[in-house]
Amino acid sequence: MRDLGAFYAAAAGFGFIYAGTMPLYAAIARENFPLRMMGTAIGGTAMAGSLDMPIGPLAGGLIYDSFGSYIWLCVGAWDIASALS
Repeated sequence: MRDLGAFYAAAAGFGFIYAGTMPLYAAIARENFPLRMMGTAIGGTAMAGSLDMPIGPLAGGLIYDSFGSYIWLCVGAWDIASALS
């Protein structure tokens, strides 16, 4: 991106999308865990997210460097998502 306005527009869009999902963590935790476990559930979710955010791009870069394509990264993400659901 060479246009500063386009960069700010993309940043604002990403910010609104990301900020829109964050309140859902507490709502989903409240629906699935008892009230006495709320701190643990939300804290664990925040910790997992904080660890995954820096590791994900590093792992993605290593996979791309190893295989020369993002296809295996997509296959791995699909596999993990299907195993968790």
